This record gives sequence, C-alpha cells and structure tokens, in this order.
Amino acid sequence: MTDLTIETARLAMRPLVAGDIDDIVRLYGDAEVTRYLANVHTIEMAQAWLDQQVASWARHGRIGMFRVADRESGEFLGRCGVRDLDDSGEMEVGYAFVRTAWGRGIATEACRAVVDATFKNSDLDHIAGITFPENASSKKVLTNCGLRYVREDHFWGVDASYFSISREEWQKMAGTP
Repeated sequence: MTDLTIETARLAMRPLVAGDIDDIVRLYGDAEVTRYLANVHTIEMAQAWLDQQVASWARHGRIGMFRVADRESGEFLGRCGVRDLDDSGEMEVGYAFVRTAWGRGIATEACRAVVDATFKNSDLDHIAGITFPENASSKKVLTNCGLRYVREDHFWGVDASYFSISREEWQKMAGTP
C-alpha cells in the first residue's frame, strides 16, 4: 500500500490525478450518473471537482479519491474514495460509476477497499457516508460496507441521509486488529 494503489479481485484503483479529466467529464456527462450528485453538471464543474480531489490528496497525504478501473482491461469504471464532508471536519466515502458498472457489486467492492485503506492510512476514528434520502442504491452500498444509518442531515446545501462506521466497527467486521 506504500504506493497508494489498491487492487481487489476485479478492480485496480489509484489516486485521481489532473490527467483523469477526460474520464471524469465522461462520468459526469451522463445525466443518470449525476442524478444524485450535487454540484457537478458541466465540464467546468468537473474540472473544479477534480482539482479539489487532487488538492485533497496533497492536504491529507495517504487518503483521498481513487480512479477505479477494471483490473483486467484497464477500462475506467468510476471513482471512489474519501473527501472532506463539507465543513464538518469529517471525511466521507463517496463514489460514482459509469452505468455499465451498475448492478455488478463494483461500488460495494470499491467502497470496502477504500474504507479499509482509509483506516489503515489514517488515524480517523470514523468515516461518514451521505446520500440523497431517495437514493436506495447508494444506501445499499453504504450498508453493505458496514456503515449504519445515523440521521437525516444537511450538507452542501442539500438534505442527506447520514451513515457512519467507526474504526472499531470496521475492524470487527473485517476481522482485522
């Protein structure tokens, strides 16, 4: 993990870099993908979002947002990682995937890998996850990764369902010390 890449059975993940803009624009150019994503609806917004993620890696060091690709083909599937949760002082796990990745367990596989890597590479005591209250698919990913529903809240100007998992809860679930 010293090089900050993650591999799972099906996925190859590495930190997002400025050169990933074409993938991010394609991802955010799909209205179905952005249906439940706030604030990223133009090329300029995608560039600003990517710039924020690259800066977050510099600020946080060993945790951030990853580019997710098919391990065999190298095909871009989406992004998954952690980022600052608005101005709360917390970190949230977040993800977005191309439609061809939907319904295949890709988001859950990536999210679990990110939660594990984040706890291993940081001193965070918990990781949050938020989603639009009506986004049943995202709620399922979060709960499949061990996050539990805590409350309804408000972040980035929108209502959100707030989930969380503590380091201790993750360690018990993952069977790690």
